[in-house]
Amino acid sequence: MPKIQAWQDRDLILSVLSSMDTYLRSYKFNFDYLTAVKTEILDNPERLAGLKEIIDIDPSWTMKELTDKYLLYKTIYDWLKANGY
Repeated sequence: MPKIQAWQDRDLILSVLSSMDTYLRSYKFNFDYLTAVKTEILDNPERLAGLKEIIDIDPSWTMKELTDKYLLYKTIYDWLKANGY
């Protein structure tokens, strides 16, 4: 008969796995939303120009940094989709 600790360990592992599944679903949902927002802003010349004006004023981030971060998130998203998540 398994000890109580073994049952607790099993429950802990299942709980963490469930949390990870929830996180991955949330990640995919949020990336889809990020893509929609990015497309809405970057495909609109007026909004893109306004964004670039702010970037010129606020040097704490750049278009390259934004693009790099988006591409990193896209790589993760693509991997998740390719691997059945």
